[in-house]
Amino acid sequence: MTDCSRVLPEAADDNRAFTVSDAGVRTRRDFALAAAGWKAAVQASGAKAVALYFSDIFDSAAALFGCWAAGVRAVLPADTSEALVERLKAEVQAVAGEFPVGCPIASLTCQQASEPCRDVIDASKPLVALFTSGSTGTPTMVVKRLSQLFCEIESINARGHGQEKELTENTVVFSTVSQQHIYGLLFALLWPLRSGRAVWHTRILYPEELLGHICKVNEAAWIASPAHLNRLPEHPLWAKVRPLLRAIYSSGGPLSDEGLKTTLLRTGIAPVELLGSSESGGIAWRKRSVEADGRIIGTGYRPLPATQIRIENSLLVIKSPQLSTNDWETTADMVSLNADGETFTLLGRADRIVKIEGKRVSLKTVENALLATGLVSEVKAFSRKTNAQSTVERIAVAAVTTPEASRLILRAGKRALVDTLRAELLKHIERVCLPRQWRFTWALPQNALGKATTQAADMLFSHQAPQAVLLVASNADAADMVLSVPADSPYFEGHFPEFALLPGVVQVQWAKDIACRYWNLEANLLGVKALKFMSPIRPDDTVILKLSRSAAGVAFVYQKPDGSTLSRGTLVMETEK
Repeated sequence: MTDCSRVLPEAADDNRAFTVSDAGVRTRRDFALAAAGWKAAVQASGAKAVALYFSDIFDSAAALFGCWAAGVRAVLPADTSEALVERLKAEVQAVAGEFPVGCPIASLTCQQASEPCRDVIDASKPLVALFTSGSTGTPTMVVKRLSQLFCEIESINARGHGQEKELTENTVVFSTVSQQHIYGLLFALLWPLRSGRAVWHTRILYPEELLGHICKVNEAAWIASPAHLNRLPEHPLWAKVRPLLRAIYSSGGPLSDEGLKTTLLRTGIAPVELLGSSESGGIAWRKRSVEADGRIIGTGYRPLPATQIRIENSLLVIKSPQLSTNDWETTADMVSLNADGETFTLLGRADRIVKIEGKRVSLKTVENALLATGLVSEVKAFSRKTNAQSTVERIAVAAVTTPEASRLILRAGKRALVDTLRAELLKHIERVCLPRQWRFTWALPQNALGKATTQAADMLFSHQAPQAVLLVASNADAADMVLSVPADSPYFEGHFPEFALLPGVVQVQWAKDIACRYWNLEANLLGVKALKFMSPIRPDDTVILKLSRSAAGVAFVYQKPDGSTLSRGTLVMETEK
């Protein structure tokens, strides 16, 4: 095989597996045949640009190459939310895939084809558009020539970006990153097609399904997000998975030091960490290791083979065939060159500077100072309005607590943790710039691409959202949470004026919301069994929520810090995997 331009003609008579699943194998020829059907559908529509959204990699790849064979731009939205679909109306004339019922844009379906598509793709055309993650604001559409993607695939295929073990043709690629994201598109869709490897057919719910499926193959490579690797739980299947994993790739954000150590402990493999963006494509990679004394080495990033770098005013400047220009381009990444003269250290983002009361504050400085306390393991600092009516913005912090911090909240309340963190921040920033809003949780919310963005973290600040941190997880099916019940919660209004208490229906809803996000459940609540309310939950209370799931449902118990029961019940839910 030469390059991705010739994937279709070379797949047309190839009966090797392209996607594998519990339902069976779909071959590369099947893919080329489906691509022919999509090409016909796109051509019949007369569309010049089509938005594609599929969870199944086979369907996604077939529709994508069908569009390209027809010379039509494929637009890959990050999600199918109402706001993003509204934006797509100005960019595309048709949609295909898993768009909501009532979508205002014409929908296409794949036509029947008798012969596979054998077209050679014109890589010089700007036939793909992706959306940035929106980590610093509203997601932006980025249009790219196919040659920008295809040249990076050649780099991945030839060099492997430093994986420890050789990847054979029998290596099956598993991805917990959507192919709607450039990282997933490159590694989970285009790379398997280019290299002749099979890929598991769909984005997998992490972690039980992933581990179970890996056990069904002989060799595996895992395309992961840092959000997953930063929180790898204990699981008995890791012992079976370890010998099968050949490589782990991570991109889309920083992998924490603890995430690296946990990944090495669970898998025995150091992830290849990739630095890049939707606009630039891949820029550099690193593979760190942990010494016996806990020190982490190999922290420098090494530029990808086709990427040239230089540093100007502490900013990384790059030149690469993956850019839309042949000129040097200045990024927003602040870096320093290491003593070896070949690798660089990432210092943060220059565009993460905000002005508070006329004073410039680095959000990265805030995050680093909070991480240094050892009380939070992940943190997202950003500016947001103090309330819906205000035009004034202040720094807000969403953070994942460590066990020590969770115990502090249980013992002394959320205010005690906030005061401790504010005292540490005063060593780095002025008092007027201190964060005014704080939310603590067990995991930062992610967007549809699996990234902990500002927009996703902002969901925690809803007055309706429960404020919960993880105290202890005794096993994969049980978790004890610490809940802070704010006095200004709207649920206390009118219930009751003389003796405010948290309504029972809210307690049930919070238990469901927390269980669904903690276990990644998509669930409809069918009912509640054995529901009992013993004592009221009052404003500013700190309580324990004990959750356990089984075939019968999700049992919940609200307790006082001394262990006495406040309420209990079992949520009966209809889950869809």
